[in-house]
Amino acid sequence: MILPRVLATPKDVIGRYAAVDIVQNRDELSRQILKDMQDFFLPMGIVIESINMENIDFSNTYEQSVEARMQAEVEVQKVKQNLERERLNAEIVRVSAQGEAERWDGKLPETMIPNQGLPILGVKNRE
Repeated sequence: MILPRVLATPKDVIGRYAAVDIVQNRDELSRQILKDMQDFFLPMGIVIESINMENIDFSNTYEQSVEARMQAEVEVQKVKQNLERERLNAEIVRVSAQGEAERWDGKLPETMIPNQGLPILGVKNRE
């Protein structure tokens, strides 16, 4: 009665999770298995203090697909971060240009600094 329950509980708990979640949430899975075992055995006077999951094994193909999926998710996050950074940079440029436009009063300088370029004023195209 004890051994079948000890063997069945991990299978029951693992069956509640998607395989990807099993790999990513091993600690949560261990806690849930421990809790389920404690709930079952404590009324019988059996105290379970801890469990140790040594090996959760999936096929190599499956593990590779999970890893590829996780890498793809990381790549998507990187692209989103880059996009957000570019949006912020564009906003900074826009705000800076707007600030410059608001400061200019529309008048050309009335004085010139010696040895500087001459402003070209009133030049019309002669076509």
